[in-house]
Amino acid sequence: MHYKVDKFKVEDWYDIEPREEAAADLEAIKKETIFEDVYTNGMPFYTLRADGEIIVIYGFMYAGCGTYMPAVIAGKNIEKHTKKVVKLFYEYFATQVPRDCRRLEAYCDIMDEKALRLAKHFGFDVVGIRHNASAD
Repeated sequence: MHYKVDKFKVEDWYDIEPREEAAADLEAIKKETIFEDVYTNGMPFYTLRADGEIIVIYGFMYAGCGTYMPAVIAGKNIEKHTKKVVKLFYEYFATQVPRDCRRLEAYCDIMDEKALRLAKHFGFDVVGIRHNASAD
């Protein structure tokens, strides 16, 4: 398997085949120009490819007051690359998130069991549910 990590480009949104659970969120992102700014002008975002296929687009967004939020668009075959993805997430946090980080917040669809399991793997807890907060 040949892996390649590149700096994220807006075109990557149109090349990724997202997990079914993320498809509606991806479509909403494509319509919001603010997300282009966040993904391209804020903290660095990256795209992981395996043999040319986009596996995941990932990075962190700054939310103010020392709070950072991981942002992930997962490709439909991310489960085949779990070890690589987890390793990249750990490396990203260790090298890219500034030392002023006081809080991490991750937003997942409460019905997306795989996303919740990944968030829990990284130590996140469910602290609340925002109804009607996702794209669909």
